[in-house]
Amino acid sequence: PGGSPLPRHSLQSAVAPPKQVFPQPPRRLPNPGLSNGHKGFDSILASSGPLPATPPMLKFLHTRIRVSDPEASIAFYQKLGFEVGEQKDSPQGNKLAFLHLPGNEHFLELTYSPEFKVEFPEDLMHTCVGVPDIIEYCDQLENSGIEIWPDDWRGKFSSGDRKMAFVTDPDGYEVEILER
Repeated sequence: PGGSPLPRHSLQSAVAPPKQVFPQPPRRLPNPGLSNGHKGFDSILASSGPLPATPPMLKFLHTRIRVSDPEASIAFYQKLGFEVGEQKDSPQGNKLAFLHLPGNEHFLELTYSPEFKVEFPEDLMHTCVGVPDIIEYCDQLENSGIEIWPDDWRGKFSSGDRKMAFVTDPDGYEVEILER
């Protein structure tokens, strides 16, 4: 009601120029949520041209945690399967180490500042890794000297309970382990 219908896009519009449906230029619908100059989906849909490629997706890139002993933390996360990437000093004088799990884009940034005391309330935050076989993975960790909790994880896993375990890094950060 009260205007021309929006054009329907088809496979043909990607090959041949679209037929002009509007006698005036395409209208832009307001999108107050975007102030950075990007076109919103409503302005894309109001366009008379071919649909653009899918807009880029936001990605969660990294998590930073403060550590009190970078070498001990690096050794712990290496036992979990992390690999060390770049290590450097920040302009503010922090020592940084970037760790990643092979095949993952998300990485863990360990930050050490000599004047910063690492303290946080219990259960404030945790990270989580997914593994193909949690029993085999937890066995490997336990054999390398890392304590797995709950204490009776083998019994819980064999009783049909959810296969979930935790380990604690040298600063008290919890790492959840799930079978995926």
